[in-house]
Amino acid sequence: MRVHENQLQNKKDPTKIEVMLSIKLKTIVFILSTFTITLAQAEDFNFSLGTQITTLGPGIEVHSRVNDYFGMRTNVSYFTFSHEDKIDDINYDLDLDMLNLSIILDLHPFKNSFHLSGGIYFNNNEILGEGSSSLSFDIGGTNYSGSEIGTLNANVELGDLSPYVGFGWNTSAQKESGWGFVLNAGLMFTGSPDVVMTANGPIASNPIFKLNLDKEKAEFEKDIHKFEFYPVVNLGLNYRF
Repeated sequence: MRVHENQLQNKKDPTKIEVMLSIKLKTIVFILSTFTITLAQAEDFNFSLGTQITTLGPGIEVHSRVNDYFGMRTNVSYFTFSHEDKIDDINYDLDLDMLNLSIILDLHPFKNSFHLSGGIYFNNNEILGEGSSSLSFDIGGTNYSGSEIGTLNANVELGDLSPYVGFGWNTSAQKESGWGFVLNAGLMFTGSPDVVMTANGPIASNPIFKLNLDKEKAEFEKDIHKFEFYPVVNLGLNYRF
């Protein structure tokens, strides 16, 4: 779990963000390059490259046909989104950042475009929420004024490694070359989200308030448990070389 002091103001150092993103992108490029080079050394190397729109954001995918029954693919996607939502009767401004890399094995039981899939996602997914009010907050069953709380921050992190199962169609899977259509659907198991809640008002260090904040955190976790199983749908085009 990553908790930074500057999250109390729900602001991040742009320089740190750029450095972290650069490191992650370089790591992803290295994994994709290693994956492609390894497959290229295979005797019957046949691969496709494509772009996709997914529920994890836009992405690119490399797919290789091992034989008529099996294929392997890796996908990288990135998505960021901001919106307002009400969680446990508190209005939050939410910022969602999702960076995902997958390695998936496809089984083609009928030696055609249909496949069953299983694999793993390497995730860097985070939700930052900022709740504020000029009136009052109900924290753990106790009312506090907005001036006492200041800003209520919630930092949610999903699992770093997520198993995936699904099915789909890849019309280029059995081709020697040419364009293909891709559709995949499945579930990614992220596990229970990790939640950290803080406030930056004058009451933040009060022991009773901290106990009530723990209760609020438990309610918050119940309200976001839907992220434990995340639906993954991919739709895209590829070209097989």
